[in-house]
Amino acid sequence: QSVLEILQKYRITAASLVPPIVIAMANSPLPLKYKLCLETVGCGAAALSHEISEEFERRFNCTLRQGYGY
Repeated sequence: QSVLEILQKYRITAASLVPPIVIAMANSPLPLKYKLCLETVGCGAAALSHEISEEFERRFNCTLRQGYGY
Protein backbone atom coordinates (compact mmCIF):
# COMPACT_ATOMS: atom_id res chain seq x y z
CA GLN A 1 0.00 0.00 0.00
CA SER A 2 1.13 3.53 -0.66
CA VAL A 3 1.52 6.19 2.00
CA LEU A 4 -1.50 7.98 0.55
CA GLU A 5 -3.68 4.86 0.75
CA ILE A 6 -2.74 4.32 4.38
CA LEU A 7 -3.32 7.98 5.32
CA GLN A 8 -6.78 7.81 3.76
CA LYS A 9 -7.78 4.31 4.93
CA TYR A 10 -6.99 4.93 8.60
CA ARG A 11 -8.05 8.62 8.56
CA ILE A 12 -4.70 9.63 10.01
CA THR A 13 -4.70 13.18 11.41
CA ALA A 14 -1.07 13.41 12.60
CA ALA A 15 1.90 11.98 10.73
CA SER A 16 5.68 12.15 10.63
CA LEU A 17 6.93 12.22 7.07
CA VAL A 18 10.38 12.48 5.50
CA PRO A 19 11.19 15.42 3.19
CA PRO A 20 10.98 13.48 -0.11
CA ILE A 21 7.39 12.41 0.70
CA VAL A 22 6.37 15.96 1.68
CA ILE A 23 7.93 17.36 -1.51
CA ALA A 24 6.18 14.75 -3.66
CA MET A 25 2.85 15.42 -1.97
CA ALA A 26 3.28 19.18 -2.44
CA ASN A 27 4.17 18.90 -6.14
CA SER A 28 2.26 15.92 -7.54
CA PRO A 29 -1.41 15.90 -8.59
CA LEU A 30 -1.74 12.31 -7.29
CA PRO A 31 -2.39 13.16 -3.60
CA LEU A 32 -5.37 15.29 -4.59
CA LYS A 33 -7.19 12.09 -5.62
CA TYR A 34 -7.27 10.97 -1.99
CA LYS A 35 -9.47 12.23 0.84
CA LEU A 36 -6.95 12.94 3.58
CA CYS A 37 -7.70 14.01 7.16
CA LEU A 38 -4.28 15.42 8.00
CA GLU A 39 -4.20 18.11 10.67
CA THR A 40 -0.52 18.13 11.69
CA VAL A 41 2.51 16.77 9.87
CA GLY A 42 6.01 16.64 11.29
CA CYS A 43 8.96 16.56 8.95
CA GLY A 44 12.63 16.16 9.82
CA ALA A 45 16.09 15.14 8.64
CA ALA A 46 16.46 18.12 6.25
CA ALA A 47 15.01 21.58 5.82
CA LEU A 48 12.19 22.19 3.37
CA SER A 49 11.94 25.38 1.36
CA HIS A 50 9.40 27.96 2.42
CA GLU A 51 7.56 27.47 -0.89
CA ILE A 52 7.23 23.71 -0.40
CA SER A 53 6.05 24.16 3.18
CA GLU A 54 3.41 26.70 2.18
CA GLU A 55 2.19 24.62 -0.77
CA PHE A 56 1.89 21.50 1.39
CA GLU A 57 -0.10 23.36 4.07
CA ARG A 58 -2.34 24.99 1.45
CA ARG A 59 -3.05 21.74 -0.38
CA PHE A 60 -3.86 19.68 2.68
CA ASN A 61 -5.18 22.41 4.99
CA CYS A 62 -2.89 21.28 7.78
CA THR A 63 0.05 22.48 9.85
CA LEU A 64 3.54 21.39 8.82
CA ARG A 65 6.15 21.37 11.61
CA GLN A 66 9.81 21.00 10.76
CA GLY A 67 12.56 19.70 13.00
CA TYR A 68 16.13 19.01 12.05
CA GLY A 69 19.57 19.53 13.45
CA TYR A 70 22.77 17.91 14.59
